[in-house]
Amino acid sequence: MLAQFMSFTGSGADELRTRITDPDFLGAVLDFVLESDITVEKVAQAAGVALETILIARSQLPGMQVDWTP
Repeated sequence: MLAQFMSFTGSGADELRTRITDPDFLGAVLDFVLESDITVEKVAQAAGVALETILIARSQLPGMQVDWTP
């Protein structure tokens, strides 16, 4: 998944190392995770958290766009 993430974000290994605590970058990480239900399930299982925790975490970081129709 790392290669897919790097392609998705245009990030390189050096950027991963230097920006891992940057809230904007972490938002991009979770955007990548949220692109696929399977990835959300894998990450949630690996982290030992509920599925919705991933979305809640994303909502706490900058740049989240919510598209919904009332």
